[in-house]
Amino acid sequence: DGYSGGYKWLYPDQAQEKTHGDAIDYLDHVAAQWATPEVKVRSQVEIGDPAAVIIDVAAKQQFDLICMTTHGYSGFTRWMLGSVTERVLRAAPCPVMVVREPQAIEHVLVTLDGSTLAERALSPGLEVARRLGARVTLLQVATIVPIPQDSIYQLEMSDQTVSDYLASSTIDHAQLYLQSVAGRLQDSGLDVATDVVEGFAAQGILDYAAMNDVDLIVMATHGRTGLRRWAYGSVTEKVLHGGQFSLLVVRSTSEELKG
Repeated sequence: DGYSGGYKWLYPDQAQEKTHGDAIDYLDHVAAQWATPEVKVRSQVEIGDPAAVIIDVAAKQQFDLICMTTHGYSGFTRWMLGSVTERVLRAAPCPVMVVREPQAIEHVLVTLDGSTLAERALSPGLEVARRLGARVTLLQVATIVPIPQDSIYQLEMSDQTVSDYLASSTIDHAQLYLQSVAGRLQDSGLDVATDVVEGFAAQGILDYAAMNDVDLIVMATHGRTGLRRWAYGSVTEKVLHGGQFSLLVVRSTSEELKG
């Protein structure tokens, strides 16, 4: 009321000025609360679509990491408002950390699938673990390649152990791969373990994280779009929606996707 002269309404330019001032005051309060000699904090207020502005500012100022949370909207509210977090995840020029819980990060889970693109999650994930003194687990979800039922029946007619063989060979391959990655990290000074579980990627990651006190899931998104994204789904988005775990997501570049 004091700002509006007691009339309880503002002209558009006054409203924008007040909103801008309120935002600066809020950020200055947060900065004063969290800044330390080791952590320098500066404030910046922009006007526009939240997701687009976050992405543009991060690209222009060459940020190394975007940190944000998600409001967890669902149903009609989520459809109407859209998800700022998801839009940032799909187009961010740098890794994005989505913080869901306030507890200290003591166990970091890095998810891999055997591809070079997935291994992009290693460097930022290990750096976070190193700076926070957290232990690391490298996880691969071994997904058995679907085979038509008729083909399985014919194979089992000739060899009763074919199903077990297909499953065990997939798991063995995943274990060997993770061990080779862990071997490359021997000089990192980190406590690195490996594990393999069977199942579908997103649910396997969520179940493992829930049963093993994981505080942060680190993964690289392949950035599929269009028909491929519709056909395969996005493991990253399924993990984001399926649990309350904090995420560190590294997005593949368009050049890497072409390769």
